[in-house]
Amino acid sequence: MFYPAFIKISGRKCVVVGGGEVAARKAKTLLRAGAKVVVIAPVICGKMKKLMLHPSVAAAVSAGHPASNAPRPHLTAAPSAGTSCQTRHVARRYRKGDLRSAFMAVAATDDAEVNLRVCRDAEDLGILVNCVTPPDAGNFIVPSASERGGLSIAVSTAGKCPALSKLVRRELDEYTAGYPALLSFLEDARARLKETMPRERDRAAALDSLATRLMKAFRTGPEEKALRLAERELRRLAGG
Repeated sequence: MFYPAFIKISGRKCVVVGGGEVAARKAKTLLRAGAKVVVIAPVICGKMKKLMLHPSVAAAVSAGHPASNAPRPHLTAAPSAGTSCQTRHVARRYRKGDLRSAFMAVAATDDAEVNLRVCRDAEDLGILVNCVTPPDAGNFIVPSASERGGLSIAVSTAGKCPALSKLVRRELDEYTAGYPALLSFLEDARARLKETMPRERDRAAALDSLATRLMKAFRTGPEEKALRLAERELRRLAGG
């Protein structure tokens, strides 16, 4: 049994052990969440090299530090303006101690024994660790997830069938295609109701009513019409 959670990792050090395509996918997801990603692998694949050309890495490249794993054992990228993301490639095999000061680790090599060592070290340090193979060696799993306009959808089968997780998540993506606009409206509505409804209980009831009506309108008519109806309802609830 797993405890479902969305974890804030922006600005935190996350170590990915492995340089293949699976490791690249893991690193990409971490970067999107704003993590500081350290990749430990003797050689990295083309997709991982492209990640090293993430906007936060571009500054280092333009400064004369080539994004390759050949001559330099370390590549550190200064964060670009407005982001806390940065990447670093350590071009060697994993060593005990590499997880020190990390918030999270990912064991993503094609060597199960190496992955197990990473997991054991992470457990000793009391940090989160996700393991590609064997998946039950880690202490958390990653769901099939998508994010669109502030709406995040995550589906998990507790590791029993990741393929089904993807299929269900894709169906949910289609079903909720118009929901980012709905969310944006409700976010604005919440701020406007705070100005006219001092009691949180009243605001919660008003938002619940508004969201229910808006969801129903979204399902029975065009998006534009639903938003117009919701705007009229919001003005009524806000007293103006």
